[in-house]
Amino acid sequence: MLDTHANLLRNSAYQHLYLGSGPWTTTGYTAPAWRMERTGTPTVTARMRTLDASSNTDKRLRGRRCIHLDVTAIDAATQDVAIRQRVDDAYKISENNMRLTVPVYGPGGATFTTWFTRGTMNAGPTFTTRGVEGGTIVTGDAQAGAAATITLAAGASASDDAYNGRWIEITDGTGLGQMRLIQDYDGATKVATVDLAWAVQPDATSGYKIANAPAPTMATLDEFTSALTLDYCTVQSFGKPSQTGTFMIGPADFQAVPIGADRPMQFCDPATEALRLADRYFLVRSGLRGRSSTTSLFLGVQFPETMRAVPTYVPLVTSDITLLLDTAGTLVPSTAPITNVATDITEDSARLALQNGWTLVNNSHYTIKTPAAIGVFNADYFA
Repeated sequence: MLDTHANLLRNSAYQHLYLGSGPWTTTGYTAPAWRMERTGTPTVTARMRTLDASSNTDKRLRGRRCIHLDVTAIDAATQDVAIRQRVDDAYKISENNMRLTVPVYGPGGATFTTWFTRGTMNAGPTFTTRGVEGGTIVTGDAQAGAAATITLAAGASASDDAYNGRWIEITDGTGLGQMRLIQDYDGATKVATVDLAWAVQPDATSGYKIANAPAPTMATLDEFTSALTLDYCTVQSFGKPSQTGTFMIGPADFQAVPIGADRPMQFCDPATEALRLADRYFLVRSGLRGRSSTTSLFLGVQFPETMRAVPTYVPLVTSDITLLLDTAGTLVPSTAPITNVATDITEDSARLALQNGWTLVNNSHYTIKTPAAIGVFNADYFA
């Protein structure tokens, strides 16, 4: 089992970013860093930032190195901008429950994908960014813009420095989706100076929103990896942005985690109250993703060694256990709930297999949803 506290990614703090052009190829890719890949001809500017331009402002993003992308032109249907890394010695994660976690900041309502794979590129689950949030929200239409300034609406504050240390997001018109930190504000002229020059200068068509800071979207993907036949896997912290704008990708974490319950659950026979499995009974949490085969969804279950030989599975509920297929963010329920323990739940090498009417496709992403949980116990303890 891997050290569950070890981040397998190299250069997770983004000291370096390599630029490339699609399509992404893992063969021969040995750069010890993240790589930005472009598919098609989107227009994007990439830089590393720590976002600590002012010492007296909100600290939620301060001092944290991130990749800052200004996407100024993209056809979301045919083009892509992705941040990816190849993880070598991938046999280490074979037959493990892996978790990829990455904070992403972006314009309100935009979407992106995050995934890791051992071969074919998948669409991956879709997450939505939140824009700037917090404090007293100020909105309006700009009067004008320049290289690193924006003239706010005539009704904006007349007090100097009123918006210093707050963030502005372009919510409409020219420069849509860009986010910047306001460093100085002149109440007489309504001119706000931002910390970084605009990739696209706002103008009189630009609507804006001012708030405390960009709000993070924590993209988290739990997935069980089947036996790996390749010596590497690919991790994508960010990709497929749905619109133009500023996207900031924070340090990612990729490590092995247990999927079973944190501690055993006590279960009593309702007839005799004699059947107590406090140290032999485990839960599989709901809301997890797994790696599929052609017939079932596999979730890794970290059993004690004494249970791994011939464990038995029972559902704590006999209905409403549903597998959901995640295709480009759309959840589609399977054809039937799991109701028959003998045929719907099986085991293979300490993996829990759920089969309930699906005809699955290899390497797709699935989620198990259940109002309670699925239990695991060892029949040998029923003597």
